[in-house]
Amino acid sequence: MKSKSIVSMLSASALALAMSGPVLAAGETGQTGQYQNGMASPQAAADFSSMYKADNLKDLSVNDSQDQQIGSIDSVLVDDQGEVHVVVRDQQDMNYLVPWDRVTIDDQQQIASIDVSQDQLSMEFSAFEELPPTALDGANGAMPGLNGEPRDTSPGATDPDQPSPGGF
Repeated sequence: MKSKSIVSMLSASALALAMSGPVLAAGETGQTGQYQNGMASPQAAADFSSMYKADNLKDLSVNDSQDQQIGSIDSVLVDDQGEVHVVVRDQQDMNYLVPWDRVTIDDQQQIASIDVSQDQLSMEFSAFEELPPTALDGANGAMPGLNGEPRDTSPGATDPDQPSPGGF
């Protein structure tokens, strides 16, 4: 009788475990809910058709509010607040920092435009001759190390932020 109840308990446990398998699998996504059965859920889907790669924006012609070409996009920058800006280089090699929300992209003509005239450009936006070093550029144009010092990227240089081969 004792062995019959142990077999019944084991059978019931196995059945409960088998029935909870799909429930556990569905819960494997954790809190985010991004994946279900190895597939991305609809919440994780992004509409890439309305996005622009920074590489594709570089050198794109920029027109002013009168539809006259004033220059081209030199760089795309993101500030520490997450705001996107483009650097517009005009035909006299002067650069202007333009917030992304002031830029309109015409996908068909592959051109950018901003909502000011060329005369207003220097009054509306910060101007500079050369782009100064940014946060990841460091003093010598190289990415700084974690300690804030410029990183030596010359051939054979060691990375002070990485452990040595001996682990010390």
